[in-house]
This record gives sequence, structure tokens and C-alpha cells, in this order.
Amino acid sequence: MAEWVVVEDNKITEYYDVLPTNWRHISGLNLSSNDEEFMKSLGWFKVITEGNFNPNSQLLLGYNYRIQDGKVYKTPNARDFTEEEIQQSIQGAKNAFFLDLRSTRNKLLQDSDYTQLNDVYQNMSEQERIEWQQYRQALRDLPSDYTEVTSIQWPARPK
Repeated sequence: MAEWVVVEDNKITEYYDVLPTNWRHISGLNLSSNDEEFMKSLGWFKVITEGNFNPNSQLLLGYNYRIQDGKVYKTPNARDFTEEEIQQSIQGAKNAFFLDLRSTRNKLLQDSDYTQLNDVYQNMSEQERIEWQQYRQALRDLPSDYTEVTSIQWPARPK
């Protein structure tokens, strides 16, 4: 996605995302980005983006560039997602959600494993043991509680 181009003989010859610091024996080219006339005298043009592209509903295939009236324009070349691509994206989001849920759940279980050590467990009151047992069971049950991507209601950690 070029933001700058070099134009020679009314044709775009080079594409750049950012201005280079050195170019064809010109040092500090990037420092001249605000001097549009100087940049044009060297053949450098700031690219003007036109047209709409929605990354939530379209697949970007590239850009079309054109030179018109001493300016360079780029227009996104995109197409709408196919139904299959939408379903794949939804499935990918679900997979990532459940992977994150399980990963965080496993970390929370691991962080509370010490409560099951015999010496810690023996020093707890009956109420504390029940609270930790319920908390850890609620964590283990989390993946089966969710069938769709939604915000997760994490169980409260006992004090």
C-alpha cells in the first residue's frame, strides 16, 4: 500500500510506504515530505487514496494507481467476501475465542493449584475448602458453558 510513488515519463516506476532517507544520492529525502513542489521536481508524488474499502466485508486484492492532473490516486481493488469466506472467518473467530478461554482458564486453575496441596488444604476452614472447590469446578466447567462467542463471566476467586 504505497503512500509515495516515483513518476518518470508519466509512469509510476517505484512505490514506497514511507519516504526513504536516501534516494539516488539525495540524503534526507524523508525530511522534505512537506515541500510538495520540491518533491514533485524530483518525481516524488504523495499518493491520494480514494474509494471505499471495508475490511469487515471485503477482501483487498490490491490497488489501482492512476496519474491525473499532476496527482497520483490509488483506488482499492476489492471484492465482497464469499459466503464460504464469511463462514471460515466466523469459525476462525470461534476457534480463537475458545482457545483463549481454555488458555486463560488453565492459567487460573494453575494459579490455584497450591490450594490443593495437603498442608494448605489442611489449614483451610471447611467453608474455604468448599469455596475453592466450587471455584475450581466452575473454571473446569467454563468451556461447556459457552457454545457461542460472547463475553466470559469468570467465576470469582475466593479470598
